[in-house]
Amino acid sequence: GRATGSISNLITRRGTNELHGTLYTFIQNSTLNARNTAQLEKPPLTSYTSGMTLGGPVRKDRTFFFMGFEITARDGSASSVIQTLTETQRANVVPWLRPIADLFPAANAGPNLSSGTVPTPRTFRQWLGKLDHTLNSDHRIGFKYNYSKQQGNNFNRVPALDFNSYNGNQMSVLNLDSTFGPRSLN
Repeated sequence: GRATGSISNLITRRGTNELHGTLYTFIQNSTLNARNTAQLEKPPLTSYTSGMTLGGPVRKDRTFFFMGFEITARDGSASSVIQTLTETQRANVVPWLRPIADLFPAANAGPNLSSGTVPTPRTFRQWLGKLDHTLNSDHRIGFKYNYSKQQGNNFNRVPALDFNSYNGNQMSVLNLDSTFGPRSLN
């Protein structure tokens, strides 16, 4: 089509007969980040990702589980330029519309433009669960379920237009792996 893109197929490892797990975190903040050379100051940013995984046997050599959870929280800011009222327009607003006109910020980037930054907090949560079972030496069946949820607070230069957004995705996969010979796999 008219846009670039890709399809990625990620494969989660099968379980083992031993219980294994991980805990991890990744922290990013304004103290540790570099400043963009075009900016005089570092923009505020705090982001952390924490998660865990756990996998192991349900039934030795036959049935295995794997699960994971990850949360990413990001507090940052974004530049925002909006069209607003000129001083002449603001002075000529009829009295009954004054409360609406007062919602718009004063122009600071041209006769009718207002520039500034707005906070952009976001939270992402992801869950993964997987169950694999070996039917025999040639056939394995598996089930995987992924769930992700994003919550964002969308702030604007006009506070009356602020809103929250919620997005979520779910995916489940059922697969059967069959080996028909040393060079044939379905």
